[in-house]
Amino acid sequence: TVKFFQRKSPKIVELEPAFEYYENIVLNLLEQIPEYGYWKDFQNILELAYTTYKNTEISQKIIDKNARISLNILLNTCCYLFRKIKKNFY
Repeated sequence: TVKFFQRKSPKIVELEPAFEYYENIVLNLLEQIPEYGYWKDFQNILELAYTTYKNTEISQKIIDKNARISLNILLNTCCYLFRKIKKNFY
């Protein structure tokens, strides 16, 4: 969903922050990191969750989703390596 913002003045372009969409944007972008980012991106976002956004609703959601995605990546990597090792020994 895309939200367009109105200009406050016809001469000045200002975008109002989309705070109501911020949480969904961050959580959806986390899912894209394995495809388009790298491991350090997860660490940087976790650092923000534990510092800048500490004790907020989004903080725990970021931590939980990050853990699920990281675990999924590790499991998929382990399965891939196991199949590769198994193939070489048999």
